[in-house]
Amino acid sequence: MNSSQGELINSSKGLQTRLPGTEPFSGVQLGTYKDSSTAYLYTVDERGLNIALEQTSVGSNSIIKHTNLSSQASIGGEVWFGPNNTVMVNAFSGRFGVGAGVTDTQWQNTIKLWESLGYKVKAIPFR
Repeated sequence: MNSSQGELINSSKGLQTRLPGTEPFSGVQLGTYKDSSTAYLYTVDERGLNIALEQTSVGSNSIIKHTNLSSQASIGGEVWFGPNNTVMVNAFSGRFGVGAGVTDTQWQNTIKLWESLGYKVKAIPFR
């Protein structure tokens, strides 16, 4: 892991955090599934649901990783925002998602968390 991968970003780098049951994220870029230029990373930790645009630079010649959003998280993955408060969400994180052995219960709870913010969720299976 290079030194910038553990450096936590804040709102100056676009980090947004929402607690369960609050409002949707503001000013997000709409995107298309698998389009890396519009992909956001997300993590869920003690602060809530955290997102930042994946193409955010950190360190020298590096883009953010899940460890730039959270030092410890219960789950992480990628999300694409669509029109009318829709999201496409996966659990593709080596540190906090499928690479860390996320369970079906964690995945279902993550979908419910996104829904609690007012999103209609299309969940991408990870098995």
